[in-house]
Amino acid sequence: MKTINLRDYYPHYKEDEFYEVPDAVADLLREFERKEKNYIRKIKRYRAYFSLDVGDKIESETLLSQNDPADILELRMLFEIAYQSLDMLTRKQGLRVYKYLFLGMSIEEISEEEERSTTSVKESIERGFSRLQKIFEKIFEENP
Repeated sequence: MKTINLRDYYPHYKEDEFYEVPDAVADLLREFERKEKNYIRKIKRYRAYFSLDVGDKIESETLLSQNDPADILELRMLFEIAYQSLDMLTRKQGLRVYKYLFLGMSIEEISEEEERSTTSVKESIERGFSRLQKIFEKIFEENP
């Protein structure tokens, strides 16, 4: 058994606190410490500081992109239209389409949950999509 100082491994320890651990654990802790020091030395030596901003401006777009209030309002309106359109479907179709689109469940998962065949669930979802498409076309023809 070897004795280690917990203050070396845990930053919240302010005073020395010694603990006996098996030899294998002490060796493993020393190996991790060596690997971390080697990694830090390698980063400093080769200036290998990596960033998400590799030239395609991913990082700057993520940091600088702010949602415009008009975009937020438009998104809310689209969700409201989507939920109202789901209410126009039959109860089963609306529930199945909701599970498929919004909850991300597969057709097999929905059929297992409802104890129905996958073909009937698939056909129901397809009919719901076709009805939703007609509803959306009607809504967007009236309000361009």
